[in-house]
Amino acid sequence: MKNTNYSAIIKRLIREAVGARSNCPIKIVNGEGAPKLVGQSYYYTNASGDVIHYPSAYRKAWGKPIYKPSTIRVEVGSNWILNNLTIKNIKFQKLKAFL
Repeated sequence: MKNTNYSAIIKRLIREAVGARSNCPIKIVNGEGAPKLVGQSYYYTNASGDVIHYPSAYRKAWGKPIYKPSTIRVEVGSNWILNNLTIKNIKFQKLKAFL
């Protein structure tokens, strides 16, 4: 019998539930909340905090824009995982991956 990393399968199922990319981090919170995408995409600002929409043009004229990284993540309730991702469902997904 081959060992299986069930946490990877669970993470994949959670990301598929919201249509997130495969590198999107997952944060487990308390409660019954279904998976949802939260956070903000990356953006650039200037020194005073104004959002820069065209960083290349700004760089040529006024200097270096400040990069603000993405905070997008998937948040899911711990009770939702326990109630909706049963071992039967996970095994079915594992079998489906090999078909």
